[in-house]
Amino acid sequence: MKYAKVESGKVTNIVEVDENDTALIASMGVTACNADTDIGDDYDGTDFSHPAPPERVLADEIEKAIKVAEKNVEAYIDSHYSKGAQSNYIAMLVIANMTGKTACVTYIMGLWAWVQTVMVVHYTGMATMGAASDLATLDAVTIDLLQFDATDPHLSTGVAGGLLV
Repeated sequence: MKYAKVESGKVTNIVEVDENDTALIASMGVTACNADTDIGDDYDGTDFSHPAPPERVLADEIEKAIKVAEKNVEAYIDSHYSKGAQSNYIAMLVIANMTGKTACVTYIMGLWAWVQTVMVVHYTGMATMGAASDLATLDAVTIDLLQFDATDPHLSTGVAGGLLV
């Protein structure tokens, strides 16, 4: 049978003991409990109950949502253009600007325009999260980055590099 060790109204341990071993049960100071009783449950001296879930605090939830959004936008852009490719495009853009290679500049700027549209939606969503006045409003905020898959310019560092020569 299942028994609970209770300290200060909280279940601190669960043990399985033969219900006929009354000496062991008495020495352990445990109380017979329900099959669904878990460590951390409350005990009022008569009944076991699961504690209420912690109350969600709006400011904490906004902070969590913004952190998730930041990770999501970074992962989304990285899934299209790796960090290495992003660095290469920046370097090529600098060189193209310095050497007057306007075709290369124009080519790479297509990527930056795409990134800007992604970021506008991202920052708008984060601003909406930050302005949420209640949890329901916060929970309703979604940032759909997949909508930009269709407008990705699909640049190639090889093509950009070829435009530099």
